[in-house]
Amino acid sequence: MIKYLAIAFLVLLIIACGADSTPALEPTAMAEPTSTPEPTATPAPPTSTPEPTATPAPEPTPTPVPPTATAVPPTAQAEHRDSLGDQFDDIREIMESVEPIWTVYFHSDDWRTPGTDTAMNDIFKLLKLENVVSHAGYQRVDPEMIVAREPDIIIADSIGSILENPDFSGLHMVQDPDHVPHHIFVLSEGYSFDPDDHHFRDAVEEFAAFVYPEVFGHHEGEEEAMEEDDHGHDHENGHSH
Repeated sequence: MIKYLAIAFLVLLIIACGADSTPALEPTAMAEPTSTPEPTATPAPPTSTPEPTATPAPEPTPTPVPPTATAVPPTAQAEHRDSLGDQFDDIREIMESVEPIWTVYFHSDDWRTPGTDTAMNDIFKLLKLENVVSHAGYQRVDPEMIVAREPDIIIADSIGSILENPDFSGLHMVQDPDHVPHHIFVLSEGYSFDPDDHHFRDAVEEFAAFVYPEVFGHHEGEEEAMEEDDHGHDHENGHSH
C-alpha cells in the first residue's frame, strides 16, 4: 500500500515540477500584415506631346516671274507685222516652200543688235532666219556669245568690220575666207532696213537674194536693168556670191 502511495506521490511531484519548468507560452505574435504590393506603375505619359509625323508641306506655288527679255510683247509683234505690210506677200508666198536652215546675227560697231520685237527680226522671220539673240529691243551682246553660237550669216557695215575684228577671230567664216562672200552681208549704200525708208523693200529684196540666190536671184539679162532704179540709184552690192 505504501508502495503505491509513494508511486502516486512521485507522479504528482513530477507533474508539478513539469508545470513549473514549462515556459509560459508567448502569445503568438500577430503577423505583420502582408504589405499589399504596389501596383505596377503605369508609365506616365511623356510630358511633351510627341510631334505628329510631319506631312510634307505642299510645294509653294511659284510666283509668276515677269517676262524676261526673251518674251515678245504682243503689241510690239503686231505693230511690226503691220509695219511690213502686204508689200511682202509675194515673198511670203515664195517662202512657203523654203525650209529654214540659217541663223543670222546683225552686227553694229557698238555691239547693239536687234532682238525679237524689232522690225529687223520680222525681216528674219519673213525669210525664215533664226536670230541668234533672244533679247527684246536693241541690246549690247557679248562677242564671245556670238562666236560660240557661230551664226551662218552676219549682217555688217563692211566685211572688214568682221574679218579685222579680233573678237571674231574664232568664227569659222573668218578662218576660212572662202566662206566670206556667202556669209557676210553688206547692204548696198543708200538702202535701209528702216520700214519708213524709201528703199526698205529694196533692202529686203537684196537681202533675200543674198540668203536664197537660187530663189530670189536675178535672172540673166536683168542685172543691167537693175543697175539703176527709177531714182538713179546704183545697185552695186556690198557683197559677192
